Amino acid sequence: MSTSTICLSFTFIFFICLFACNNSNTSQDSSRIKEIMKTHEIKKISDVDILNKALEIGNEIAQSSQGALSQKLMQSMKKDGIAESIKFCHVAASPLTDSLSTIYKATIKRTSNKLRNPSNQPDAIETQLLDAYQYSFDNKLELKESVQVVNNEKSVLYTKPIMINNPTCLNCHGEPGKNLLNENNLLLKSLYPSDSATGYKLNDFRGMWSITIDKKEIINAL
Repeated sequence: MSTSTICLSFTFIFFICLFACNNSNTSQDSSRIKEIMKTHEIKKISDVDILNKALEIGNEIAQSSQGALSQKLMQSMKKDGIAESIKFCHVAASPLTDSLSTIYKATIKRTSNKLRNPSNQPDAIETQLLDAYQYSFDNKLELKESVQVVNNEKSVLYTKPIMINNPTCLNCHGEPGKNLLNENNLLLKSLYPSDSATGYKLNDFRGMWSITIDKKEIINAL
C-alpha cells in the first residue's frame, strides 16, 4: 500500500471521528437547551386557576389572622379578665390585622352589617356579600368561602363567614344583661358609641373576613 493511500485512509477515519464527536455534542447541547426552555416555559394560566389559587391563599390568610387574633385575645382575657380584653381588642385588633396585611401582601379586613368599629364599614360589594351570607344563614343554607375578581380585574376578593362558634365570644357579643354583663356593655358603649355588635347567640352569623389579593401575587404563586 502506498504512502498516499495510507494518508488518505487516516484522513477519512479522522473526519468520521470528528463528525461523530460533533454530532454527539450537538445532541447533548440540544437536550440541554430543551431542559432550559422547559424550566423557563411560560405557563398558561386560566381564570379558574387564578380563582382556585386565590381561594387557597385566602383560606390560609383568614385562618392565620383568626388564629392570631384569638390567641392574643384569649391571653389577655385569662390574664386580665373580660373588661381588660375589651380594651385590648379596642387598641390592638386593627394594628394586628394591618401587620398581617403587610406580611401577606393583601388587604385584610373584618366587616359586618352590625358594626362595632366604624372603620370596618363594608363597601358596596361587601354589603351585597354580607346580605347573601345572612340570607343563607336565615334559610339554613351552608355558608362557604367565596372568591371574585374586583378592581377592574386587578384583584381578587376572598370572603369567609365569621360565626359565633365559641361561648367565649358571647362575653362581648352576647345579649346585654345575660351573657354580656351590664358593666362590660357599658364599657363597650364608651369605647364604641355606635356599637351594634351585640345580641348574638351561639352559632349566629357575625360577619365575614374580607381579603383583597393582588392578581399579580396570585399569578406569582402559581
